[in-house]
Amino acid sequence: MSERYKDNGDGTVTDLTTGLMWEKKVFTGGYNGSANPHDMFNVYTWGNNPGSFGSGQGDTDDFLKTLNDQRFANHSDWRLAIKPELLEIVDHSQPGNPRIDPILGGNGGFYWSADQLDDPPGYAWVVNFANFQGPEWESRAVGVGGNNCVRAVRGPVMTSLFYGESYQIRNGYEGFGVWRLVAAPGGCSASLSHMGDNINCVSCIAYPDWTVQKYGRGSLWTITGEGKSPGSRVMFGDVIHLHAGQAIGQQRYGADQLGGYLDTRGGGCQDNLLCVSTSGTTNRDSGSGSWRILLTEGNQGGGQAHHGQEVHLLNGFNNWNGGHLDTRGSEGGYLCVSTHGTWNGVDSPETTKWKFVRTVDVEHSRL
Repeated sequence: MSERYKDNGDGTVTDLTTGLMWEKKVFTGGYNGSANPHDMFNVYTWGNNPGSFGSGQGDTDDFLKTLNDQRFANHSDWRLAIKPELLEIVDHSQPGNPRIDPILGGNGGFYWSADQLDDPPGYAWVVNFANFQGPEWESRAVGVGGNNCVRAVRGPVMTSLFYGESYQIRNGYEGFGVWRLVAAPGGCSASLSHMGDNINCVSCIAYPDWTVQKYGRGSLWTITGEGKSPGSRVMFGDVIHLHAGQAIGQQRYGADQLGGYLDTRGGGCQDNLLCVSTSGTTNRDSGSGSWRILLTEGNQGGGQAHHGQEVHLLNGFNNWNGGHLDTRGSEGGYLCVSTHGTWNGVDSPETTKWKFVRTVDVEHSRL
């Protein structure tokens, strides 16, 4: 894996894949940390939080201030990495602890990201560089008063879509600022009547009614894919599954107690092609839970998909004849969701356009 990195000889390493410059961690001779901010065994609380317990070296704000005040490696724009950036440098080829390329230095532990939760407050995300303990341990949200390692980075924040990350999915109808895709017990009557034993109805809710307080985590969708590890990039043309969080009032359960996978089931909803709900499995019926992420105008294209970019979602039912995810019609405050036979929706070409918008404040799990 070292061929992707360049040691700059000044205590930093450049990732030639992403262009990010990382702080290189070093061993200073002890296992309890030191005054050297680059010591691999130093631990910190998150943010501006001096209430550290144990043998911490302060908080992450102190750590970054030290590096920037000193103009470490002649730069003063060091920051904490967001969670996907840290997941990007976890080395899954390493047999054990630490799971990171040796050129970067560092011990196998949990490293703070820049991502904090707003609901509930007092938690921030860490990424695991220790032994693999299962996908659910690759990143966790933990209390900001705990002690964890930290590694500084500099460069533009990455905007790629990543497997294992959760997003709001916004529809283009009336602009992308209004309608969010939601999995919830209620919805348009036609969709409800075609759910069968699926878990939740799928519709769009207008801002601000999509909030966690009203719909739980049914307004958040995690991107997964067969053989795709958390932190790997989503590419145009990829076949993805979209896993909803658990909705408030949800009566049926499946898919590890969350809100189920986006699925097509039944036909004729809103005079469109197929109805949409969530299923407890990724492949309930002949590709019904598979979606191909495409550039606009139905073009498969290539390259990395980014959050905030307009995309189409083509359903895999019956050898990719399940139609494009679409909104058509409304009922009881819901914008109804179904699929349309082409990338150009009946009511408007904007209804089959979607944007994934990254959010970290209301994700699924925490310690």
